Amino acid sequence: MKPSWKDAPEWAQWLARDASGLWCFFETEPKPDNANEMFQTNNQYKEMDYEKEIAWQETLEKRPEQ
Repeated sequence: MKPSWKDAPEWAQWLARDASGLWCFFETEPKPDNANEMFQTNNQYKEMDYEKEIAWQETLEKRPEQ
């Protein structure tokens, strides 16, 4: 199931899922890596939960304004 932003670390600004179903919060905007079927970033990220119901390429979202 997709993680809630209320569970996100303070530094997290982006959320996305990879092809295996693993959700991750990212500090900076990740870029799609189609060869590895995941989003990549050089900064901090936190792995969360698994879900495989939607295409991973369509899961990237920016943290909502508060």
